[in-house]
Amino acid sequence: MAKSMNPRLKVLDQLLRKAGGALRRQFLEMEREQIHEAGFARAYDAARNAAGYVMQKGLAEAYPNATIVLNNGSALPADNEVWLIEPLAGRANFMHGLEPVCLSAVLWQNGVAILGVVYIPLLDELFFAERGAGAYGPRTRLRASGRKQLGGDLLVAAATDQPELFERLLKAGVALRKSGCLPYDVACVAGGRLDALLTTSATPLEAGLIDLFLREAAGVVYDLNNPTASVTSTHLLAGNEVVTAKLVKTCRG
Repeated sequence: MAKSMNPRLKVLDQLLRKAGGALRRQFLEMEREQIHEAGFARAYDAARNAAGYVMQKGLAEAYPNATIVLNNGSALPADNEVWLIEPLAGRANFMHGLEPVCLSAVLWQNGVAILGVVYIPLLDELFFAERGAGAYGPRTRLRASGRKQLGGDLLVAAATDQPELFERLLKAGVALRKSGCLPYDVACVAGGRLDALLTTSATPLEAGLIDLFLREAAGVVYDLNNPTASVTSTHLLAGNEVVTAKLVKTCRG
């Protein structure tokens, strides 16, 4: 983990790696066994519950006055300090042995996301963003992609089921990629591995991750339906300033 004076990050680092270790063991056990479809689903649920228990218990012990909520798409509680946690994003990937599987968390204070983390347990990679202090990966500070033009080799992570958006982007020559794990996409876009991110179903946790990571990685975040992005935004497009503005124009038609 990159150096930081924030003690919360040290707590999160320990909890995520502990929970991630349990997920890796479950993942390897699934690879060894010939499990039918229902068995994979039960294994995923068991892994998510186990990781969620580790994260909830650890955060409750470290911050007894905070509200801790599992990511389920519901509205952000109005409490002063709220931890939103996702113990295992990437359900289909986990069940098929693919790497885009993540644990993530966002700390909100008085309605503002101030700290976010994404951990990829199968790669043992930790990413974090702190409002006003930058976004970091396992080895270096994160920076959004520098691409300026649509088309060519521009690569956009697309988490949407709206065919009209796909059609508009494809006609503009944009290459679309769907990983099945939005926190993973956030880390990739903030680090310049992917050029932009589009989602039409963001939860408050995901909206907080996108806002924190992209803004701290010198990027921008747009709400496709409203003038400004917020915790209630679901239709978000994020990336570097130049190319994201062009993508927004393309999506809005």
